[in-house]
Amino acid sequence: MAQERGSRRRIRATQLSSAARARRVSANKREPEPTRISELEREALRTATSEGTIVLAADGVIVSANHRARSMLGLCDEDVGQSMRSVLARAMFAGSDGVPLTADSWPGLRALRGETVRSLDVGVHRDGRTTWL
Repeated sequence: MAQERGSRRRIRATQLSSAARARRVSANKREPEPTRISELEREALRTATSEGTIVLAADGVIVSANHRARSMLGLCDEDVGQSMRSVLARAMFAGSDGVPLTADSWPGLRALRGETVRSLDVGVHRDGRTTWL
């Protein structure tokens, strides 16, 4: 019987040891999920680029905008999470021919509708100056 107890202890100790090892391995493997890494990489690219970049959700809501886009369009932190249409309603913009454009003609919103936009110059009029996009 004493020998039986000893055997049980060894088996139990082995089982606990395996469980502890599994926890340790699991704890050491805690790396960011691939989707999170991709998000961080995309954010780093948006931040580093000198081009104005705005990310829109499928419904036209602003997901993010880098510093350059914010300065060109006069965006602020409160604009993130808002509809691009409502944000564009505050700005005046026109084509290279000087004809004012509606918010629905904004290239990003047109792309969300499945349109291909090429060679469209858009002038954003803010603070007495025009920024050409």
